[in-house]
Amino acid sequence: MTQLTVEIAEYYRKEKCLPENLNFLSIIPVDSQNGKPFQYEKTKDVFQLYPLDKNGKRPEEERYYQKVQIEK
Repeated sequence: MTQLTVEIAEYYRKEKCLPENLNFLSIIPVDSQNGKPFQYEKTKDVFQLYPLDKNGKRPEEERYYQKVQIEK
């Protein structure tokens, strides 16, 4: 998930905005625990990444989330 965060930050640096989705990547990374793609959500200057739980749902515990504030 760290490499994915770096790639999103690099996109922001180049494009001056967060991507709408992860389709700008040649390969969308998957969670090694469940084999499902990481989920991505954004607002203007904040994005978060998280894996789906074993039932394919958003995890309830925030410790599974990586939330990043983009500084201008």
